[in-house]
Amino acid sequence: MSLRASEPAATALRADRLRLAGGWLAQGRRAVRRIVWPRPSWTVLVDADGVVAAPGASAVAPQRCASFGAWASAADPCRASLLVSGRLLHTLHLADAAGGDAARDAAKRFATYHGAAAATWPIAIDRRSGYACALHGADLTAIGTAAASGDIDLECVVPLWSEVLALAALRAPDLASAQSATLLVVEHTLVTCLVLANGALIDAQQRFLDAATPAALDDLHARLVAESALGTGETLLAGWGVDADVAGGFRLPLGPLVDRAERADWLFRSSEAGHP
Repeated sequence: MSLRASEPAATALRADRLRLAGGWLAQGRRAVRRIVWPRPSWTVLVDADGVVAAPGASAVAPQRCASFGAWASAADPCRASLLVSGRLLHTLHLADAAGGDAARDAAKRFATYHGAAAATWPIAIDRRSGYACALHGADLTAIGTAAASGDIDLECVVPLWSEVLALAALRAPDLASAQSATLLVVEHTLVTCLVLANGALIDAQQRFLDAATPAALDDLHARLVAESALGTGETLLAGWGVDADVAGGFRLPLGPLVDRAERADWLFRSSEAGHP
């Protein structure tokens, strides 16, 4: 489930033979370097406050930066997987996500709900569940340009909740095997509610807490129960920003809900899971 531009602009490339040959030679040298000296891998969370980045195989604390461009300009050449906060996304369900026109249909529906500008937002589609995400809160073209300028290979750009879901399935195997279960992905006051049936995503929606407190989580949980919006089985939590290690009767499969810069280790072990 990777975010891509829905209507990429066609670009006409004109160059003389010398420039082309130089480009091929440069690409060849880069390819040889990457084979001989594999690039380190980083995971970068992109949210409304900037980015938090951490190397994939290191005890180094996550780094905060004001923007992806600022991080990319300071980083050494590397590979990077980008996780996009739910605060930067809109999500909807498609009746025919497997069809060839799924991206176009999603763009039309987002435009219906959010205006004409939404037709150009990059879209990611999880064809297994039928859910589409549109990136409205970040400029994917600018991110790609910054990555290229910083000699950074973007391996994927995926919604945060899809990565958390994949990690949770590894850390809490019963989540994937349960007949019905719920995973709440918490980002301070934003909660993405994922309902699963036998491991398959059947419902995804965003809700907001009145405050970043355990009591507010309990209140939201009670409302979701009253609305029959949760699975009938266990409800698990993952995320950060709530001042408590344990809230209510929830189970935390990925670590405490605390400040992301201090205890974000669960988030940055993305090598343990594939990207949906």
